[in-house]
Amino acid sequence: MEKTTRPLPKLGWAYKQALARTRSLVSLFLFLFLLVMPIALLIIGKDNYLANTAPNPFSSADYGPHLNGVLLPLHAILGLLSAVYVYFLGGTHFNYLYRRNVIDREESLPFSRDTQFWGRTLAHFSELFIVFFVNALLTGVILSYWGFGHDFAAYLPLYLSLFLSTLELTGFSLVLFSLSGTLFDAILLNLAIQGTWIVSVLQILNLTERLHDTPSDLIWFLAPASRFFSAIVWPHSVLQTVAMIIFWTVSAWLCFRKRPAEYAAVRNGQLSWYPWLQPLFSMFSGLSLGQFIFLLFDPNVAYLSPLRSPAFYIGYFIGLVLGQWLSSVVMGKPIRKEFFRKELPLCLLGIVFFIVIAGLARLFIPRAY
Repeated sequence: MEKTTRPLPKLGWAYKQALARTRSLVSLFLFLFLLVMPIALLIIGKDNYLANTAPNPFSSADYGPHLNGVLLPLHAILGLLSAVYVYFLGGTHFNYLYRRNVIDREESLPFSRDTQFWGRTLAHFSELFIVFFVNALLTGVILSYWGFGHDFAAYLPLYLSLFLSTLELTGFSLVLFSLSGTLFDAILLNLAIQGTWIVSVLQILNLTERLHDTPSDLIWFLAPASRFFSAIVWPHSVLQTVAMIIFWTVSAWLCFRKRPAEYAAVRNGQLSWYPWLQPLFSMFSGLSLGQFIFLLFDPNVAYLSPLRSPAFYIGYFIGLVLGQWLSSVVMGKPIRKEFFRKELPLCLLGIVFFIVIAGLARLFIPRAY
């Protein structure tokens, strides 16, 4: 008798399994999304909606072309909820990476890492789409029934921008989920990178006199979650956002393929790639402390640029060391006696980061004033 072999599970099977795994979570967030927008509109009621969106000649509020006095707060809450949804979904789909007793079993299953990654990632994207689509459909039905379909049509481009930004945040988060050793570190590092990047770039653009009323797209590169709210004021390129979704998702796939199983349950500070990320935190700490000391101690603060002040550089170098030390402590990196001998060279990369970003800003961004 000939021996028959069962075919290996394919992408569709992994996709269905991932969907089934998060069915309850998706239902919960679908309810929360509906609570924030369509149910909230029903609670507000047609008359109150009309009263709060009618033109008021005595009000100076400007909600832009997409929002009004009712949709603005609902959209802001929806943005926060979208970020939480991304982290919960990603943590659920990729939680097995951080559990040693589970990852060995998952790695022994009869399908490739590519199938694992793309099945879970496509399920993640699909679950985002389902929630956003149902929420938009019911919101549109309610506003159209009330006779405010034009308000929904005006809001729809901003809503689609929020959805695309959510996909971008998903791709960015998948990179860190694939690299990190614990789920806590993955989410903490995600938030830390975005916060330190956007504040650091804003400070550098201000120092180099390149901070315009419409900020450079450089600000959003490592801070995709900021697009949730910045798009209210400054429109973003759809093509650029789609390109970033592809870039981050493919990067996450490459990181996932090369991820050693031994990373499970290991703090990020003990992983080989983490020291190359620390200069970002050192730069942030150096810039923040440098500007603080400059404002505090330099008598020429009213008319002198911080870049021409010794006080700024003293604070910057102290901040570099503090940032390196704090980023090591928070991420569980061992602090040994040879800290200064081994960490200072990496700490000085914070200066290189600053020079490179400032140089790019001077080359490619026109002076603001």
